[in-house]
Amino acid sequence: MAPQTIVVIGGLDADLIMIASRIPDRGKATCHKRAEPGGGGSDGSDSDGSDSDGSDSDGIAIKMIGAVGDDRYGAKFMDELSRNGVDTSGIVTVPDLVTMIETAGNAGIDFCLNAAPATPIGRRFYRHLTHLLVNESEAATMSGRDRDEVNEESWPAIAQEFLDRGVKNVVITLGAKGAFYANADGPSGNCPAYEVVVKDSTGAGDTFTGAYSSDFLRQKAKGTWDIKSAVMRVNKAAAMTIRSVGAQDGIPWSDEIDRFDALYKTPANPRAASTVGIAE
Repeated sequence: MAPQTIVVIGGLDADLIMIASRIPDRGKATCHKRAEPGGGGSDGSDSDGSDSDGSDSDGIAIKMIGAVGDDRYGAKFMDELSRNGVDTSGIVTVPDLVTMIETAGNAGIDFCLNAAPATPIGRRFYRHLTHLLVNESEAATMSGRDRDEVNEESWPAIAQEFLDRGVKNVVITLGAKGAFYANADGPSGNCPAYEVVVKDSTGAGDTFTGAYSSDFLRQKAKGTWDIKSAVMRVNKAAAMTIRSVGAQDGIPWSDEIDRFDALYKTPANPRAASTVGIAE
């Protein structure tokens, strides 16, 4: 029989399996006893599964086409596939986050980095960021500060550091204190939080990022950009999200955000709000 090849194209993911003494209760957390890394991704498993199914003895070769990162998990994945007889010549090793940032920047594509979790990047890459969204802990990590150095007095200085590195727009989310914004063209300030009844804060940060990106594109299509109005709007979106249980059920549609002022009371000052859906 002529040689035959099964080519698997798709994802290669590293699994990190947490072994705990019990399943966490609803809304609670539990500590794990140990963590066991392993290869994953349905397509990576397909390639190993095909090979372990006697393919080699049947004269069937297995080839994987995909991509891995340049970290230890990517290297381990490549070793495991090769050891199992999988042809890895079609797998590309992609550097890391900065590859995406630089590629987008060189192509003139607006890039919004929601640094969660925070990963310090080289200074030369900041100039490719149209937007940088961080909470206070992430701002500390990316600016080389201790967490307790990030406070109301230091927000402007930290934001200015990022602007000096080339970022066009910076937003620091502050939990119940709202969000601080700064723009390369000058405007900066703190948008207060909105007072709502909190049921579940899950997904509020993601809602903030998504609503912010959407409002940027909406304004850009009109030839305008007002970062303050954008942050005020997405603060509303995040506040609406935490009124429902679950990561997605409470995410509001655009027209629902438009009706926010008619439905909820706006705090008179930054300290008036006791709750908000943006993680600190």
